[in-house]
Amino acid sequence: MREKSPKHHHRLTRRSFLATSLQGIGGLSLLSVAGLDISSLFAADQTITAQSRVVISRNPKMRLAPGQDVDAHQARLVLDRAMTRLADTKTPKDAWAKLLSPSKDDVIGIKINCIGGRNCCTSPVLVNEILQSLKSIGVAEQNIIVWDRRNDELEKCGFAINTGTSGVRCYGTLPTTRFSEKTFTVSGTELSFSKILSEQISILINVPILKDHGAAGTTAALKNHYGSFNNPWKFHSNNCSPYVAEINALPPIREKTRLILCDAFRPLCHGGPSDRPQYRWTYGGLLAATDPVALDAIGWKIIENQRQASGLKSLAAEGRTPKYIEHAAQLKLGTADPTQITVLTETL
Repeated sequence: MREKSPKHHHRLTRRSFLATSLQGIGGLSLLSVAGLDISSLFAADQTITAQSRVVISRNPKMRLAPGQDVDAHQARLVLDRAMTRLADTKTPKDAWAKLLSPSKDDVIGIKINCIGGRNCCTSPVLVNEILQSLKSIGVAEQNIIVWDRRNDELEKCGFAINTGTSGVRCYGTLPTTRFSEKTFTVSGTELSFSKILSEQISILINVPILKDHGAAGTTAALKNHYGSFNNPWKFHSNNCSPYVAEINALPPIREKTRLILCDAFRPLCHGGPSDRPQYRWTYGGLLAATDPVALDAIGWKIIENQRQASGLKSLAAEGRTPKYIEHAAQLKLGTADPTQITVLTETL
């Protein structure tokens, strides 16, 4: 069975409550980043009506040595602040219930990123805190799947494989489930999604890590799904555009995604997606959104700011502008317009 990428797309669900905006950079295009001082983006909350919000919850004093994970207590505080601000609720438990609204039959998938290895992957500590949060709203352990592309990559990053029927399950598409027989066509090339995404889960939480990427420029929410289908190597030309956007517009991703929590504890500003310890820095943050385009746009700015501080060229100067972000906005997967994004900051 084959399907082509749709010509018309709709926003991800559960965004109607997002009604604030970003000020401070006026009509400046997100594509105009070379030499831009973006520190004002994260200085204060904004209050004008708009479409999407991105919460940056940070502990700037968070101490992380190379190869070490974040402290569980610090991860919990950062996560709780992010969720309550994103959902505009009094408690983290209320936030999780509001954003996910799971039924007893829903199976929740947590898509992480392990390709960079143990020191440059989605934090296992963060994932564990997410699991505790899901259980607090009544999600049964057996209705949660932590997943990525390969079992061996998950294990190298500290995730224990569990393919059984009890407890939180954790496994890769390869070799556990492999890929769906159903195919989609994107820009003339066929792909098949992981059976975990297409057949086993009904709600998706996307938990990428914020990184530089040698082809795409940056990788966060949208690019994380290159670990969700069978042949990502066929979609890397032209800075991975329009492929990243068109793949995220396909129903298995578009219709199931409810929440993005981007690990920005120790992002990578150059040399990605593989680990380059000399280009990681302690940002101590978590980015939360329901709009993957807005989150990626802000993540891109964070990386550009660190590149500038490190004396590196802008991504545009290196020919690696993450143009897929603007294309995703054109497909109505979210907004990349800075006047339509609110950055809400939470500093511990």
